[in-house]
Amino acid sequence: MKTTFRSLAFLVLALASLSRLSPAAHAGDRMEWGDLHWGVKFFLLQELTLDGPVHFKKDHRFEFITESGIPGIGTIVIEMTAVPCPFPELGSELVLVLPEDLPPTSRDRRVAVRMDPGCHMEFYVEAADYYSPSIFADNFI
Repeated sequence: MKTTFRSLAFLVLALASLSRLSPAAHAGDRMEWGDLHWGVKFFLLQELTLDGPVHFKKDHRFEFITESGIPGIGTIVIEMTAVPCPFPELGSELVLVLPEDLPPTSRDRRVAVRMDPGCHMEFYVEAADYYSPSIFADNFI
């Protein structure tokens, strides 16, 4: 009886550990801007509306391209592509976007977003907000 209980307890602990390590356990985790990187597919956690008819629904997939800094103004530019691209010929001017469901803060955490034809997008993030929550999750929800 004691051995059966120990075996069962070990099995429960092993399964609990595996579930914490599996990617599905983290599905939908909100990413910080600084955690966005190449090789991972990201999904919108909120709707994103730019100029005119340019509108991306929640859960639309994006792929990271690169990031760079703009010297002298403390801004990081994160470049991504929307996949698939529903507006291949359209572009947009800069639009300010506030990540939804952020904890209350005195700082304005909006980012500027711009899109070129082909759904090449640039997200302008203040350096002070680089480690704050973004509008992306790392896995489909």
